[in-house]
Amino acid sequence: MRGNARMQADVSASATDSSATRSPVINHAPILASAAPRAAARPALDDKRRAVILLRRSFARIEADFSEAYEQCRDDQQRGALERAHRRAKQACLRATQEPLIDDRDGWKRARRAFQPDKAKAERNLSRLVTAGAVMRILKRLAAIDSQMALLAA
Repeated sequence: MRGNARMQADVSASATDSSATRSPVINHAPILASAAPRAAARPALDDKRRAVILLRRSFARIEADFSEAYEQCRDDQQRGALERAHRRAKQACLRATQEPLIDDRDGWKRARRAFQPDKAKAERNLSRLVTAGAVMRILKRLAAIDSQMALLAA
């Protein structure tokens, strides 16, 4: 029993020792409360700027592959779907170049709603051209533009 009491005393002593070595808790609530709105808004704007950069890059790659993809299309329906998707991607890119519109959620939601049907039609019509590398790259980049637009609309 005596050994058990000694063990309990050692445990309670180590518990008080560990709490004594901890740093005291300081209430930083007023400081954190004033810094919170700026810190919360900043990453969202940085994420949106990053999304704009990625959107522009995706469109530049679509632009580079467009003529090759156009040649790989087999009929007018495929060419038309490719042209419409290209046009919508260009509109999104032009919208992204305008700094005041980066934080316009409603505008990005409308732009995305207009972009998605043309993207889907291009995917349906061009997905049969799996051996056409330029077409597959464009479809991949259209999906990337759509995901960036979703981030900008959020």
